[in-house]
Order: sequence, then C-alpha cells, then structure tokens
Amino acid sequence: MKNIAVLVYELTIEYNATVLNGIVDFFAQKNDVRLFISPVNVPKSTTAEFDYQYWSSVDVLCSEEIDAYIIITNSFSSYLSTDQLSEYLKVLAPKPVISVSVPLNVENNYYTCVSCEDAYDKIVEHLVKKHNKTKIGFFTAAQSFSSESEVRFNAYKNALKKNGLEFNEEFVFHGDFTPGVAERVFLERIKSKDDIKFDALLCANDYTAVGVLTAFNTLGVNCPEDVCLVGFDDTEIATQSFPTLSTINQSVEETGAGAARVAYDILRGIECERKIEIPAEPVYRQSCGCVASSLQDGSSYDNNGKLRSTKYQNAERQRFYAQGSSNFTTIFELLNAMDTSISFEAYLNNLLYNFRLQNIYELSIVLYKEPVELEKDETFIVPDDANFIFHSNKVIEKRNLFLGHNQIRFNPREELIPRRYSDILPGRFLVLPIYNKTNNYGYIVALFQGHNYPLISIYGKILANSLFQAYTNSQNITKRNELILENQKLNIKSKTDELTGVLNRRGFYDYGQKLASLSSSMGKTGSVMFFDLDGLKTINDTYGHKIGDLAIKVEAQVLKAAFRDSDVVGRLSGDEFGVVAPGFPSEKVSALREKLISLNEDFSKKNNLPFTLSISVGAVNFDVDNHDIQMLLKVADENLYQEKRIKHSQK
Repeated sequence: MKNIAVLVYELTIEYNATVLNGIVDFFAQKNDVRLFISPVNVPKSTTAEFDYQYWSSVDVLCSEEIDAYIIITNSFSSYLSTDQLSEYLKVLAPKPVISVSVPLNVENNYYTCVSCEDAYDKIVEHLVKKHNKTKIGFFTAAQSFSSESEVRFNAYKNALKKNGLEFNEEFVFHGDFTPGVAERVFLERIKSKDDIKFDALLCANDYTAVGVLTAFNTLGVNCPEDVCLVGFDDTEIATQSFPTLSTINQSVEETGAGAARVAYDILRGIECERKIEIPAEPVYRQSCGCVASSLQDGSSYDNNGKLRSTKYQNAERQRFYAQGSSNFTTIFELLNAMDTSISFEAYLNNLLYNFRLQNIYELSIVLYKEPVELEKDETFIVPDDANFIFHSNKVIEKRNLFLGHNQIRFNPREELIPRRYSDILPGRFLVLPIYNKTNNYGYIVALFQGHNYPLISIYGKILANSLFQAYTNSQNITKRNELILENQKLNIKSKTDELTGVLNRRGFYDYGQKLASLSSSMGKTGSVMFFDLDGLKTINDTYGHKIGDLAIKVEAQVLKAAFRDSDVVGRLSGDEFGVVAPGFPSEKVSALREKLISLNEDFSKKNNLPFTLSISVGAVNFDVDNHDIQMLLKVADENLYQEKRIKHSQK
C-alpha cells in the first residue's frame, strides 16, 4: 500500500477543492493508494486565536509510513511566501515532495504548474485586434508575495512586447488577490473616471477583477465600453459578476492530477521530470465585449471563437457547488446530534449514525498519553506514545472502543494508526488534530467518499472539537461518579432499603440532593422521577404479600437496570420509587416508558412471576435554579398522577 499525504491551507475554497478533485480522481481507480488529506492552515496563524494548532498535522504526517507528499502550494500564498513555506516543509525530506503551482526549495521536489505565457499572448492579441485596445494595464498580487502573480505579470509584459505595445508603469496596480484590497488600491490612485488613461486591465485573478468592477461602479466607469477587464482562474465568481468576466482558465484540476501522477510514478520507481507544465487558455465573456450584456447565462467563447458551454461550465465546479449549499444545513443537525454531555461511549455511538449522513466510512481516534501544550511560536513534536482508543469501519461492519485498560498503545511517529487497523482499505482520509486552546490531545483519521470537501472539512473540525468535549466531560463524569459511589459506601446500612437493596427514603433524599446540587453547580441539567408500581393492592389480595414483596423487589431491579450506576435510585415507600438522573431530560420519558415495558416483561419471566409487572412514572427537570429534591418530587408525583388517570381511563 502506498501512503501519500496531501497538505492544503483550507478545503472550503473553490481553487483548493478543484485541485484536490484532480488528485482524488487520479487515484480513484488505484487500489494500492491511501490519501491522507489535511487542511493545515499555516504555522503561527493569526486568523483565529488557536488555528495554528492545525499545522500540527504536518508533523503527524511526518510518520514513517507516509511515502510521499503533495502540497497545494498556491493555497498558502496569501499567508506565506514560497521561501517561508519551503522552510517549514523541510521536515518532510528526504521523501518526495510534489508541489502544485510553484516549486519549493526542499529536497526531492517535483512540481506541476500552469504555463500562462501563451494565454496572455492570445489575450493581448485579442484585445488589440478585436477590440482595438492599445493601452493595457495590469493589477498584480505583489502584496501577497505570490510567485504566481510575478509569473503572470512577466507573461503580461512579454505579451505586450510580442504585440508591439509599450509597457507603462502608470498602468500597473499592486494588490493581494482579494477584491477588497483591489477596490481600495484602485480608488486610492484613481479619483475619477477622467483619471483612467488605459483602455484595458488584466488582473492577477478573478477576485481582483471583481474588486476593480466595484471601483468602476463607484466612479461611473462602464465595462467594457470604457475599459475592458480580464481576470485569471475562471472561478465561479467570473460567471456570477456583472458583467461576466473574461478570464484565463488554468486547468486547475489537471494541475492536481499531474501532481498525483508524478507521486504515483515515483513510488513505482518510474523516473519523472522535475517540472510538469500545463497550458492555460483564454475565456472571453462580457467584460471584454465578446458576449452581449443582455445574456446572463454565463456564455463564453474560446480563442478560436467557439461558443463554450453555459453557466457552471467546468465539471469540477459542478461537483464543488452542487453538493455544498444544500448540504450545509446538515451541519446544524450534526451539531444538535453531538451531545457531549452523555458518556463518551454513547457519544461515539451517535457518531456512527451521523457518519452515514456525511459519507464517512471509517473513523480512528488517537489520543496522546499526555496532552502536548503548544504555544503559537513553538514547534510541535509528536509524542512517541499514544493510545488508539476508537476504530469504526462501516464497510466491514467493525467497531472497537479501547478505553481504560483496553487502550492500545503505539508510536504515532512510526504509524498513523496501528497497522492491524490501518491496512484495511485504500481511499481518502481526512486528518485533523484534536485540540483545545493550547493543549493538543491527538488526532482523528476519517475515511470518506464523495467530493464535498467543504462540508467534510467543516464536519471534521466540528467532530474533533466535540470529541474533545465529550471525552473530557466523560472523564469528569467518571470522577464525579467515583466520588458518589465512594460516598454511597458510607453509612450504607442506614441508608439502604432492606427488601430491595436500593436506597431507602432517607438515603434517596440525601444522595439524590447531593447529586442534583453537584450537577447543577457544574451547569448540568437532568430529571427527578417519581415511580409507582401498578396494581400492588391487587397483587397482594390475589397472590399474597410474599409475592407482593417479590414484585416490589423485582421492580427495584428493573429500575436499576434502566438507569446508570451513577444515577440515584431509591424506594420512597411501599410501592413508590424515586430516581435522580443527571443528563436525562424529562422529554425523553416516552422512550424510557418503552424501555421499562420491555424490562418488566423480561424480569417478570426471569423471576417466575404469575403476572407482568407494570410501573407509572412522573418526571420533572432540575437545573441550576431549581434543584430542591423534595419540591421536585412533589411536581413529579403530580405528573405521575396524571399518567395514572390516563391508564385508568384506558381500562
């Protein structure tokens, strides 16, 4: 099995997802490759307070079992120069590093890039011969320190020379690939329509062109009548702007496929060229005057005058957008489903259902033996001791939870997950860190299908965050439960009901109140429940008090089976019981009733009772402001009375 890591700044950006499409599609029919894809942000990130933690995935993917790396280099260009990125990625050496868009100054580097020289020649020739434009300017992204911007700028200058035009520095603007900066830079220099001395403007990318269009609207400049405008990238925004943008399609997906092809060939021992060039092609729309402004279907022409397909022309764009907008609503469903107040095992069980919604087929969870404290300016070092605590594979219907003494210890520097679990399937895996503020706890590895990278990435981050919350909450619950159990051992005889073995009335009020108060002090809610055994008088009259006592004893066993060890169960009087259950809302009582019916049937048979037990319940929530057990039991008793009335009316 060949293991290839793909590093990208973020997956919610169309360009990055399109490059990834090319990589993923190349390997789709390869049964001997696993892709480990990780959105790593940038080291020392300032976009959010602790986003720098995502860069720790780079060090995780330095694992000995990774054979090669693909870097979507341009995705980092707004945040790091190529030299800076190269310096950070030297840790990947000496394994093959294949970069997309620009070369990296790292050992054993190969790269794919778009050749834009010919495309700019064609664009400038088109503007001169078809639209009679002779004063052509350029808007760079020099502020981003992007080498690609420099390549495009040089290609523009060469195209001017080939077409007999003079380069004029006054026609050049410098931005950073973003529309807001482009608008600001343009308006700082051009105060009115009369200040514009050029008749066409080429931009480093489509977003820069959109920023210029906004500035045009402010100044009353008509495009293309006053100035023709050309972008670069042929992104979705090019067909959504008004006028639609003439631009350059740089075969983004093919750059990813080319990088994948190089990585695959290298790992098979095939010699490869260090540089793979992919030609870009012009796309002509409304902003240069080739398509009438009345047409709003995204129509465009290629350099030969052939009409291209309409809106959402590129297959990769269709995949990016078709799945995204409608499915983003499921994020809120997932957030609601990720109840971190429950036990860690119950939380993981909930995840299995949600995986089916998101095309996640396998999940592995690794936690370091001790959390690693990582500040923004520090270098992350992967510990050599970690616990493999969870693995679920939907394809082969296998699920393993390794908690407590069952945890599997291994060295993550040697393998991402223990090999007996990692050699199951080829495919694409999302790798994300588990962290909270400055503490890095481990990582997840999730096998997924489909091309909905934005949603998968967001879901993965939500998953990693909620997983941390669930795990730590579960540890707190465990510690709290241990304290409660220890307390329950004290004075056990004086607070235990002799017949049933559960707490007596005194013990229930004591421990129940402590549990409700402790839970409330931690901001937790739960339920206080009042139970009444149905038909005890009839049982005593028909079968005698000995069977009646057995019925009470068995019903206590039913309640203990229905609730957790950490919940408080007590006998309040002859046939009445109380329960305090943190984390259990009264709204779930309907499901509890069904569970009790089933348990009563089972326990009645096991104890050879000549009848089937039945019990009624009333419940009320407790919270921070209302956790007095005696008052809550009164309300629960009133609710139970209502249920009793309903049962009697149905007889």
